[in-house]
Amino acid sequence: MQELKDKIDDAEDREQNAKGLLKEVEDKLYALDSEIDSKKKKIVQTEKYLAQKEKELEKKLKKWEEISQKQELENELVKTLENMEIDGDEKLSDLEKKVDSISNMAESKESENKEMALRMAQLENENDKVWFTS
Repeated sequence: MQELKDKIDDAEDREQNAKGLLKEVEDKLYALDSEIDSKKKKIVQTEKYLAQKEKELEKKLKKWEEISQKQELENELVKTLENMEIDGDEKLSDLEKKVDSISNMAESKESENKEMALRMAQLENENDKVWFTS
């Protein structure tokens, strides 16, 4: 009977140990379930944050594209203006050369006119002398 009592005590001890282990496992399971729920919530929050950042990135990329296109257009306009300026400088240089040439021609013609006027005055003087002496 003592043997049976010892076995019952032993069985009750094992039952208590098993209940204690079961309690620990249940507590661990609860803690792990709580941690899983927390991680799932964090994953959902992170996915929302990622989606928001992707939208922001998309907007910024679109803005960058617009700025790049504007910059390309601006560069083309600058090149066009530079070419127009070069063409204008060349035309201005040509016009200055023509003005110089025409100015030189005008001076030459003016000089010729003065010479002709002097020659004409001389001829008129000679003509007058011939008329008065005759």
